[in-house]
Amino acid sequence: MTRRELVAYGGGLAALAGAGWFVFLRDGSVTGGESKPPLDEMEVGFVDVRVPDAGLGSATIPIILSFSNPTDQTIPSPSGDLDIFINDIRVGSEEIVVNELEPGEETNVNIDIIVEYADYGSALIDAITTQSFSVRVTGTLNAEGASREFTVSGSV
Repeated sequence: MTRRELVAYGGGLAALAGAGWFVFLRDGSVTGGESKPPLDEMEVGFVDVRVPDAGLGSATIPIILSFSNPTDQTIPSPSGDLDIFINDIRVGSEEIVVNELEPGEETNVNIDIIVEYADYGSALIDAITTQSFSVRVTGTLNAEGASREFTVSGSV
């Protein structure tokens, strides 16, 4: 291979790698095509809303969500932003990071939402103190270039 051919070959590989066409592996080998994790196949579920811990000025509402990977590929540490609604009123947001999910693995994530009574009307406060309300969680998860939106709900 001449010097000119070597430079052209190296430049071509660099351009393709920059465009995401090749992935350089740890052992130095190259594989074609960009592979995104199967985040769109990950299952997000609502496990439970625990009884709120109601204080004088606020209530803490524990919510448990499940994340499972039904695929045969690993999903590397999905993370994202969630919005939490009680009786269709947005009461908070949360950033979460889920541990890497191996094929077939499932994990639960606990989220504690603090609702300040001063920020909401009496109807929402009554719902929390009587422990009869619905919860909806919406969000967007991201993992290594893949993204997906989800909505899950439950009630107390």
